[in-house]
Amino acid sequence: MEINEVKKYLFKNKQMAQFDRYCASNLYYTIKLEDGVYEFPVAVTEPVIESKNMELGGDACVNKKIEIGIKLADDLGSTAFGKEIQANYLNRWIEKAIKTNTFIQVLYF
Repeated sequence: MEINEVKKYLFKNKQMAQFDRYCASNLYYTIKLEDGVYEFPVAVTEPVIESKNMELGGDACVNKKIEIGIKLADDLGSTAFGKEIQANYLNRWIEKAIKTNTFIQVLYF
């Protein structure tokens, strides 16, 4: 589905998103659309990346990015994640899921 179609439908129909589960640093929510039920992840953590300059020998040097830990995801903001939440409050994660092919139809109507 197109991102704008989904957003319009959710806003127009005042759809609610239902919390389904937590797995591997993601909250999973489901929403009902015209053609079925979809699920998408909301990442609650993200990696902490540090840049290190590494000498290769002589004057050669490369900047390497190294994951040194995890932190709460920056885009969580002050959103309260409950068992049920107005679906359009989750638009940024729905859009991200559509773009990354993690907006998955789990039930067809």
